[in-house]
Amino acid sequence: MQHPIAKGRAQALSLSIQVLKQVRSRIPPDRVKNDVDWIFYVWQLNRLTRYAQENTGGRWDIENAQRKLAESVDPTRLPNVAGHSWHTGIICHELASRHFPEVDAGRSAILGLKHDMMELITGDESPIDENGKSLGSHVYSPDKILAKDEAERAAISWYLDRFYPDEGRAREENDLLEALACTTIEAMFVKGIDRMVPTVEMLGFMQRGYTDGHLSQCITHLYSALCYFPPILPYYREMEERMIVKTAERRKVPVEQVRAVLITDVDYQEACLTVDEIQKTLETAP
Repeated sequence: MQHPIAKGRAQALSLSIQVLKQVRSRIPPDRVKNDVDWIFYVWQLNRLTRYAQENTGGRWDIENAQRKLAESVDPTRLPNVAGHSWHTGIICHELASRHFPEVDAGRSAILGLKHDMMELITGDESPIDENGKSLGSHVYSPDKILAKDEAERAAISWYLDRFYPDEGRAREENDLLEALACTTIEAMFVKGIDRMVPTVEMLGFMQRGYTDGHLSQCITHLYSALCYFPPILPYYREMEERMIVKTAERRKVPVEQVRAVLITDVDYQEACLTVDEIQKTLETAP
C-alpha cells in the first residue's frame, strides 16, 4: 500500500477535493492566531519535568541533580515520541471540537495518541535523507514508503499477539490500522495536524537556531501533508510565518531576508501541491 503523497500531484489534488466535499467548515480568520497561541502554550508541558521541585529526603534528588547538570551542559532538549503523540492528540481533539463538526473529535484524539505507537518496535526514522532533503527518505520515496508500511504492519501484528491475545484485540487493531492506512476523515485530519507539530518542536527545542536548510525542509515537510486536510491551511500559514519571524529575530536580520530564503529553497513541487493550489481548491470547493 502506497502512501497517498507518493502517488503524485493528480492524486494529491483528488484527495484534497474528496476531503473538501466532506468538510464544509472553515476556520474563522480571527481565531487562527489564538488557536496557534494555544498550541504553543500547551506544548510547554513537554518542558516541564515531573517532581522537579520535589525535596522529600532523596526520592528524586539524585535524578534532579543529574537533570540540572545535563541542562547546564546542553540546554537543548530533543522531542520524544510520547510528547509528540500527546500533543498531536490534544490538538486534534481541540481543533476538531472548535471548528470541524464533520470530524469526530474523540476519534481523532485516539488516533493522534496512537499513530506512532509502533515506533517502539520500528524506531523513529528521520524524514530527512543523507542529502538534507526528504526526497530519498520514507516520506516520499515509494520503495521506502512501502517498506515502512510493511514494517509497521508487521509491528502491529507482533504487538497485538503479545498484548491483545483475546479481549480488545479487534478494537486496538482497528485503531492502529486506521491511523496507518489514513483512509477515514479522522485519520486524514490527524495526518494534517501531525505535520504541524514538528514546527512547534523546532521553535521550542532548537535553542541554537537552525540553518536555511533546516528551515526550508521543515516548511516543505509541513506543506507536503496539506492535501490530507486542506481546511487547516490557515494554521500552516501561521506556523510558517512564526518560523520566519522567529528565525529573523534569532539571526538579527530583516524578516524579508529570511522570507526570501524560503521563496528560493522551499520545494513546493516536492510537497505535491502549492499553497496557491490549495487556496484555490478551498475557495472553489462546493
